[in-house]
Amino acid sequence: MSRRRTRVSETKGVARSQKTVTKVCSLSEERKESRVLDIEEMPKPFEENTVNELRSALLEWWDEDDGKQNQRATPWRTMMKDDIEKYAYGVWVSEIMLQQTQTDRVIAYWENWMKQWPTYRDLASANLDQVRALWTGLGYYRRAEYLLLGAQGMVANGGLPRTHDEWLKVKGVGAYTAAAIASVCFGERVPLVDGNVIRVFSRLKKINLNLKSSSTQKLYWQLAGQLVDESNARPGDTNQALMELGATVCIKSSKPKCTFCPWRSHCSLQIENLDPLLYPPPNKIANTKLIHLAIGIVIRSDATFALVKQPKSNSLLAHDDMWHLPTAQDAQSLQRMALDLGLSWNHFFALDDTIDHTITSTRYKFKVYLIDNSEDLTSDKAQNINLAWVSEAQLMTKGSSSIVTKALAHLRKRASLLSPSVKKKTTLTKEKAALLKQDDVPSILACASLLIKNMLHHNE
Repeated sequence: MSRRRTRVSETKGVARSQKTVTKVCSLSEERKESRVLDIEEMPKPFEENTVNELRSALLEWWDEDDGKQNQRATPWRTMMKDDIEKYAYGVWVSEIMLQQTQTDRVIAYWENWMKQWPTYRDLASANLDQVRALWTGLGYYRRAEYLLLGAQGMVANGGLPRTHDEWLKVKGVGAYTAAAIASVCFGERVPLVDGNVIRVFSRLKKINLNLKSSSTQKLYWQLAGQLVDESNARPGDTNQALMELGATVCIKSSKPKCTFCPWRSHCSLQIENLDPLLYPPPNKIANTKLIHLAIGIVIRSDATFALVKQPKSNSLLAHDDMWHLPTAQDAQSLQRMALDLGLSWNHFFALDDTIDHTITSTRYKFKVYLIDNSEDLTSDKAQNINLAWVSEAQLMTKGSSSIVTKALAHLRKRASLLSPSVKKKTTLTKEKAALLKQDDVPSILACASLLIKNMLHHNE
């Protein structure tokens, strides 16, 4: 009986092996066929006469009504170009800010930045907390650090780069940003490719290939390069116009403005009446994590509150070495953290509702706790280099996360529900502005006192 079972098992095992081999061979053949098809169907570069037609139509569209018709009036475009170093510096700052951030949101930050540090030499003299403080709310804080390191490198290396290859050596500058600065500011004939450019070319030539494939990326760079070849006297304008076309006409939304496109007579999707939303194929969306955390507003009688800075290895947040409100996994952990910092308190209350915050593919829900610190100000036990007591005005000088301003705004919002005078004076839509207008906005201490008084009343 045991032999029979063994033979049956062996027979099934052989059958499974044969199926596995067949399946592997089949997959291998499919992949091989797929690779062949990709090569055979890979769109060809533009013909020379097509390049001239496309470039001429694009620049005519860009120049229409002296640029007033189709060029967005951003402050870095309207800068005086007689001081080439200052102009290139302004374009560099704008390009770094525009990474992962929409133009409308960037403008105010760019203007504040240029007012604070009008040249790269001015920026090089700043410190990391200062640049992070001005960057607060823009997200992706590593970009601010790269700007600072880049400016310091320029001072150390003798000046601002001029060429594409020189810009590639600057911290945080990739192929796209280097090409944008080199072509727009210095007239170098170098192509650039970003999401807007990919979308335009994908629809123009009906390219439906994997965006992560190196051959696909190479194709897009080749097409962009044809537009700024040696015959192009305006490479910077060509690159800007191509990006603008993707940002304002050949857009991602459900209604691309095809009737306004200067390339519509060349567009494969228009000619074949295909759906532009299918091009380019979407990237796989990363899974979003949801994390629940407790965050504490620890406030003292002098209207200062506690900020902590934790090493990245110990931090629960995705920010690197930034100032935060004390943050822990839950209320009990938050109390332990406060004790470890040498803090004591009279009251420890949870505020109603939570605040939401997103960092890349991670969503956070913070439960906010109000903690009034009872420590004698003249004999502060919390002598910790990772702990700082700051006022609302001083918050602007710290490289702190926008989570801090969200939490303070949340506290004000809760207080506004209890007092008409607070509600009348509180501006919740402009958190940063609210922190600065101390004459118009009730202080955090006043709001905290009101909330504590109300909570004690309900606990009686």
